[in-house]
Amino acid sequence: MVSIVDRKKPHPDHVAAEPMLLPRLHLNAVLLPNRTVFVTGGSLKQEDKPLARLQAETYDPATGQWRLMATFTIPRPYHSTALLLPDGRVVTAGGNPEACKCRCPATGISHRLGGTGSSSSIGSAFLPWRRGCI
Repeated sequence: MVSIVDRKKPHPDHVAAEPMLLPRLHLNAVLLPNRTVFVTGGSLKQEDKPLARLQAETYDPATGQWRLMATFTIPRPYHSTALLLPDGRVVTAGGNPEACKCRCPATGISHRLGGTGSSSSIGSAFLPWRRGCI
């Protein structure tokens, strides 16, 4: 469920918004410089790696619409994070799945990340507002 709150009202209340295109729980949301909301990670069921949501989406409060974005290769369910960097990239990290061997699509470099029982890998996504916004 997605709700909007207008905090400028004397008595703010929750108003239902369009649901995400890809339902998920344990997601990460980042407010972007263009005032849209980037949502990544999560899963359809608790910490279930096969049901992890790999495709990100953005919400534009001006239009009330969701839009599908890039598809990641590393699941980011519970205990993950996403952070906006000053250069416009969003870094995603963490998650509960076992360590995995990951391949960077940009460089083609493969490397083993994390240890037993952890997923300490870090990835980033270049997003369209990157140039000149920050």
